[in-house]
Amino acid sequence: MIQKKQNERCYGVKINEYSIENVTEFRYLGIVIDNNLKFTKYADYICGKVSKK
Repeated sequence: MIQKKQNERCYGVKINEYSIENVTEFRYLGIVIDNNLKFTKYADYICGKVSKK
């Protein structure tokens, strides 16, 4: 299967002369969210934590 790679657009964002960094994922209030607003990494993390107990 051949898929066209999506063009990743990077826009420079500044707020009060501070540049906002573009990241692929981040943690907010203990939840890991990726750049597509998916919770897959967080779900994997929780499943791994539960399976250890």
